[in-house]
Amino acid sequence: LAVDPSNTQRIYACGDNGVYRSTDGGVNFTLVGGGLPAVSATKVVFRADDPSKLFASFWGGSPLYKSIDGGNTWSVVAGGLPASGQGRTDLDVCRANPNVMTIVMEAGNGDLWRSTDGGAVWTQVSTAPNHCPGQCWYNQVVAIAPDDCNTIYLNGTSGYVTRNAGANFNQYPEDN
Repeated sequence: LAVDPSNTQRIYACGDNGVYRSTDGGVNFTLVGGGLPAVSATKVVFRADDPSKLFASFWGGSPLYKSIDGGNTWSVVAGGLPASGQGRTDLDVCRANPNVMTIVMEAGNGDLWRSTDGGAVWTQVSTAPNHCPGQCWYNQVVAIAPDDCNTIYLNGTSGYVTRNAGANFNQYPEDN
């Protein structure tokens, strides 16, 4: 779920056949069109500094879509991202600097991509760990620390953290 920080009545939810929007605080939801695919949505996020800008990631097809009009119309984000074959994706936007974003893809057992210009240009973080071998289609998550855009958490079958924007990762200790 993603709740509009400027209007808590507006909520987005991911579903098996797309993104749904509520304008009444979650009482009713309708499927969002406006250019979005009718495939499994995996994440919707608002830019903290401008809630009229949203991003949505999906399972298969193009990995990332952007809206600049509050979710009424959407377009594919390219900027260096692969056009197909990504599998399941997940994304996050840094609250401290909403121009910094990450997206993780099933491809390559968790390929991690980063943008520092609000999603216009993307570069692959080549040292991303193999955090979800054979499981990225099911359980992978990426999150950026809200106060430090260089701290990125990856979870899959194992959890990793980087504190230097992906230059290197450390695995979380495992509970026994």
